[in-house]
Amino acid sequence: VTGNLLSPANSRDLQVDKLTVQAFGKPLIKESSLTLVNGRRYGLIAPNGSGKSTLLHAIACGLVPMPRVLDVYLLDREYVATELTSIEAVLDIVESERIHLEDELTSLLSNPDQHAIRLDYIHSRLAELSADGADRRARDILRGLGFSDALVNTKTKDLSGGWRMRISLARILFVKPTLMLLDEPTNHLDLEAVVWLEEYLIHNLEGHTIVMTSHSQDTLNEVCTDIIHLYHQHLDHYPGNYDTFTKVRAEKDILLRSRARKIDKQMEALKENLNKSGSKAQKQAKTKLKSMEKRAEKDKEKNVVLQEEIIGDKPLVIKFTECGRGLPPPVLSFRDVDFGYDPKGEMLFKGINFGLDLDSRIALVGPNGAGK
Repeated sequence: VTGNLLSPANSRDLQVDKLTVQAFGKPLIKESSLTLVNGRRYGLIAPNGSGKSTLLHAIACGLVPMPRVLDVYLLDREYVATELTSIEAVLDIVESERIHLEDELTSLLSNPDQHAIRLDYIHSRLAELSADGADRRARDILRGLGFSDALVNTKTKDLSGGWRMRISLARILFVKPTLMLLDEPTNHLDLEAVVWLEEYLIHNLEGHTIVMTSHSQDTLNEVCTDIIHLYHQHLDHYPGNYDTFTKVRAEKDILLRSRARKIDKQMEALKENLNKSGSKAQKQAKTKLKSMEKRAEKDKEKNVVLQEEIIGDKPLVIKFTECGRGLPPPVLSFRDVDFGYDPKGEMLFKGINFGLDLDSRIALVGPNGAGK
């Protein structure tokens, strides 16, 4: 990872020029600008495998240069299975950060003048972490993410991966870092929890910057104030939510294609005239060609024109082969079905009755843990 930090040392904005990111020798981002303004909520979008998660990891690991007053947390994996309960796991992150900051504070006090900016930040951050009402706030976040009172007090080792992923999300929402990196935060959430999370990100994190990836257009529309498009190894910034991005992007593509067609026509006409040896038209064509090249060079220096190739995205094609006449209904039938993991415990289903045919289109809905 290489790049030039343009943000001042005490800034809560992150501005990096000529950012280049490689992974295992493969270039993912080339000579791009990354700008994250404090308080904005960014949606990072790109096809799978383009480097979204790698970029988030590079920022979180400090490989991307940034001001020292920025504290960064990344949501990318579930909380580990431990003896701690859900509420203890959330509260533990504050104690962990407090210990880390106090250790750093002790080491920096040997030369306070040189580290004045960082010391000011540590003092203010420790004051935030010492605020009252931590237990109540942690419980409110867990309930918003769908935890019942029983699950709040359940040990994390007894929870599924989906619930432990929610604990990881609750921890980052609770500690409220200046720069919050959320890699697919809605993946393990049911509808009610998604709605709660969207409201929380919009209304409870003023002064904090969010960068998130998501496959949900609804979430990108509700939450994001800006879109960052990772497109053919380049980062393009668009103000507005996902719908605004798609509209602006479509208009940009039309403009680029129109410009390309116009240049192609001009070049074809010039080529015809260049073939007319010794003619007045040939001399005019040569002059015109030189003029176009000089204008293009000047526009490039001034960044007047859109410096972007029209590169068609690879189309996704899904084919279903013919299956003949298929099976007669019902293909699958459930009659008076009861089910539970523990014969002596609570049943997940009782008296289930339904059938599936080849032309059935069924949505299976329900809260997490209900047995879908």
